[in-house]
Amino acid sequence: MCRIILVHPVSAATRGGLSFLVMLAVVFVGTAAASAQPSPAAVAERPRAAPSEEPAPAALGLSLAEAKVAQDKAAELFREDQFTAAAELLRQAYLGDSRPILLFNAGQAYRKAERALEAKAMYEKFLAAAPEHPLGPETRGYIKDMELFIAMQARAKEVALNLEEQLVATQTSEKQAARRLEEERLRSQQIRQALLQTQTQLERDRKKLVSRRRWILGLGIGSSLAVAAIVGVTVGLISNARASTDGGTALIAK
Repeated sequence: MCRIILVHPVSAATRGGLSFLVMLAVVFVGTAAASAQPSPAAVAERPRAAPSEEPAPAALGLSLAEAKVAQDKAAELFREDQFTAAAELLRQAYLGDSRPILLFNAGQAYRKAERALEAKAMYEKFLAAAPEHPLGPETRGYIKDMELFIAMQARAKEVALNLEEQLVATQTSEKQAARRLEEERLRSQQIRQALLQTQTQLERDRKKLVSRRRWILGLGIGSSLAVAAIVGVTVGLISNARASTDGGTALIAK
């Protein structure tokens, strides 16, 4: 359940009087709704603690009328769930209407926008400006919630960072593995090409050797035939010579 109290500032005419009447509209967001009217003392204007507590934006000289317009616009934005814009307008309105309740409302808007750091800062400024305000206990509870939420956000950020680092490491490992695989593929391709070249060279050498053996065999056969021919011719010549000398011979008795 989120409660935001929308405070309308008094007009410039009644602000100079000794007393004034403040209208409070209480909006309850949630399943249960109730209305409450805080005492005039709870919403009485308080002087700002010190100029250093608030930043000094360009709208430092915001008038009361401008502050009222900013509050009305902030209420409209809050109803439209534009919580961050509503919170910023409430902070601007506080520059012209320094009632602490505007800080509380800004904290509520920031909390609804899940901007825990800004919400915690607004709640703490509210307590510093109005430590005895009836909304003090509720505000302290919100501060604890914001501190827990901030711690959870920090933890979630840490986990996300660790996951991102692991993802980067995994991607790096995958790239390295892919690079090693590509290197192995290229090396295997080079070895395969070298084997093919070796096989081709061996086939060429085998063919040369076969051709040389055939030539040597042919040469051997030719040489054998030549020798046989020479032997045959020689034997023929010897036979012819013997036949020519045998004619007209006589036996000599011993």
